[in-house]
Amino acid sequence: MAGKNSKSYFVTGTGTDVGKTIVTAGIAGLGASLGRRVAVMKPVQTGTGSSISDLDTIRRLVPGIRALPANIACPYSFRLPASPALAAADENIKIDMNRIRRAYETAIRRTDVDLLLLEGAGGLMVPLTDKHMMLDLIFQL
Repeated sequence: MAGKNSKSYFVTGTGTDVGKTIVTAGIAGLGASLGRRVAVMKPVQTGTGSSISDLDTIRRLVPGIRALPANIACPYSFRLPASPALAAADENIKIDMNRIRRAYETAIRRTDVDLLLLEGAGGLMVPLTDKHMMLDLIFQL
């Protein structure tokens, strides 16, 4: 799904383990092979207590993509492999949609990035907060 700025795209799927990370890496690799300066964001990562992060997987598959500061590349990271809302509640943290939007705006304004890819967590209807789903985040960005 293209962002408001054609410089960014949001990759999502129907749920967990459907290939979003591999597709994101493929798009990043294609962009890099075409001379684009590519960066990747994961606004919310869950399940970090039991596996390698999606961003680390993409960086291993596509060496040379632009590194973003950790708080920009992944504003929220949770140990529990669950929906972002549930994983955040497990750690007594509230996800702030404005924090994610600020990270995105910082990344999209970088002059060393031609293509910004964002990878979702789960599918479109996955809850981020008690009032927002992944779909809401996509529309906000």
